[in-house]
Amino acid sequence: MNLALDLGNTRAKAVFFDNDTEVAEYVYDKFTLDDCKALLRKHDTEAAILCAVTAFDEALPRFLRDNTRFFMQLAADTPQPLEIDYGTPQTLGADRLAAATAAACIKPGRNILVIDAGTALTFDLVTADGRFAGGNISPGARLRFKALNAFTGKLPLLSLEECSGGLGKSTKEAILNGVVQGIVSEIGHYAESLSAEYEDLLVFLTGGDCFYFAKKLKIPIFVVPNLLSQGLNRILKYNLCRKSAL
Repeated sequence: MNLALDLGNTRAKAVFFDNDTEVAEYVYDKFTLDDCKALLRKHDTEAAILCAVTAFDEALPRFLRDNTRFFMQLAADTPQPLEIDYGTPQTLGADRLAAATAAACIKPGRNILVIDAGTALTFDLVTADGRFAGGNISPGARLRFKALNAFTGKLPLLSLEECSGGLGKSTKEAILNGVVQGIVSEIGHYAESLSAEYEDLLVFLTGGDCFYFAKKLKIPIFVVPNLLSQGLNRILKYNLCRKSAL
C-alpha cells in the first residue's frame, strides 16, 4: 500500500491507498515518530510520500526512507504531472500543488478551480491543458475569527457554527455572519469571474471546512474532503512509474 502523509497547519492526516482506493485514514492533532511507527506496524507500506507545511521531527522522513521501498517528500522541484506556471515555484505550497494535481487527475482535460477551505482559504486554477496557472490566498474562517479577537479590545473569539445570515442582531451574530458571508461571497466571486474566462469551469472544494461551506454555496461544486491526500498518492504513483522506467 501507499501512505500519503499530510502535515498541515492545524492537524495531520495519514491516508493509506491500495492503488487509487482509500483503505484507511487517521487524523492527528500532532503527528509523532511513534505514531508513524505504529501505522507501519499496522499496514504493509511499500511507498510513502510526505507533504509538510509546518515544522516536523526530522527523524520522521529518515524512518520512512529506511522502512519503505520508496519514500519521497513533496517539494517545489518534485516531478509531478502538472506544468507549473508560477513566478516563484519554490514558494508554492506543497498542499496547494497536491490538491491541484488530484483535481486534474479526477477531471482531466477540464478547467478547474480548486478551493481549499482550511486554515487558509486558497483558490488555485488548473487549465484544461494540465497547467497550474496560479492562485490566491486569503485567511480561512479560523484566522478571521482569531484576528477579530486578537486585534480588537472587546470582540469575542468564535468558531464556525450555524448562523442566521443577513444582518446580525447581536455581536456574536454579526461576527459569524460577517465571516461566513465574506467567505461565501469570496468563493462566489472567484467562481463567477473565472467561469467567464475559462470555458466549462469546474469547482472543487476541499479542506477542513469544506462541508460547512458547501451547504452555503449556490454554485455547482465537487466536494472532495481528501483531495490533498489523493493528490499526494497520484504524485507518488507518478514518481514510482518514473523510477521503474529508468
